[in-house]
Amino acid sequence: MPFPNSSVLGPHCVHASSAIYQWSVETNALRPTLWIGYLGFVVLAFGVASVMRSMTRGPTRGVVATLILIAWAPPVIMCLLDFFHPQDMLALGLVMYAVSFISKERWWRAGLLLGMAILTQQFAWLAVVALVLVVPRRDQWRLVAGAGFSAGIIAIPLLAITSGR
Repeated sequence: MPFPNSSVLGPHCVHASSAIYQWSVETNALRPTLWIGYLGFVVLAFGVASVMRSMTRGPTRGVVATLILIAWAPPVIMCLLDFFHPQDMLALGLVMYAVSFISKERWWRAGLLLGMAILTQQFAWLAVVALVLVVPRRDQWRLVAGAGFSAGIIAIPLLAITSGR
């Protein structure tokens, strides 16, 4: 069943929500779509937990409480329930995970994650620019090279498959 076109959605997308919901029920796309959203939250949770663990030396008691609070935070709930933009959570989780690697001075790994975050959602550029400026000058090239490498590994095959469109 094809995705609803603009004539079904109505002028100014008046009937968009009901048409898309009806399409998702008839095509059984609702469950796989929700799993994509859950994946975004899992990456966000691991990113937050890794930052919290990198800032302390022992077990962190507040990780579970923090993750519960983050799960109930409006930006996270709205990503899943209202607007369904799991890429926002995925990008933020990758940036948070990269921050934990930066605190451990693992520049290449942090760069790999930042490159993936940029490809996931463009607002990750804001964090990347700030993090590159915070990293010591002698190690900036490793961070940038890691980001470029992961971006290239993902983007070049996609460009080849789509003929650059």
